[in-house]
Amino acid sequence: MTKRLTPKEEQFVSAYLVNLNKTEAARAVGYSPKHAKKHAFLIANRPHVKAALAAKQAAQVSKLDLTAEGVKEEIRRLSHLDPAQCFDAEGKLLHLSKMPATVRSCIKSVEVLKRNTTAGDGLQDEVTKIQFWEKTAALQMAAKHLLLLVDTVRHEHRFPHAELSDDELRQALKDALAE
Repeated sequence: MTKRLTPKEEQFVSAYLVNLNKTEAARAVGYSPKHAKKHAFLIANRPHVKAALAAKQAAQVSKLDLTAEGVKEEIRRLSHLDPAQCFDAEGKLLHLSKMPATVRSCIKSVEVLKRNTTAGDGLQDEVTKIQFWEKTAALQMAAKHLLLLVDTVRHEHRFPHAELSDDELRQALKDALAE
């Protein structure tokens, strides 16, 4: 039988789901900033709270229809975006409804800058500005996923003789003292 959440634990779970920060969730339910991190750790590691967090997160993901494959597909779309697909054979910008869905999913914003109605024929001439999501960010995410970007730490020795054997080090010290 799973233990029921206390009202404060329920508030903690709800607050955590907003920004996925346990310390902030602890502050949101009334713990002081000084002690919020400690209480967040204690609350989040209670088995029934862990179970509630996992269940609520799974429900959120299911409701949002988020999958790892779907996220990777969106990153792939941004990485391979060809803006030429926004234009017809004559070089005119396609209406949004005529653009491929793969292109539309890469659009960050659309702004109609100017709209003219030609007298008599009812035709409209639009100047539209389309902004896409940043391709470099998508490429960075894809590269990280493929482990193409590896954070490395370069350790430099302060002591110039660190690579010497014991005998070589002794000789270097003798030489330095002899000078």
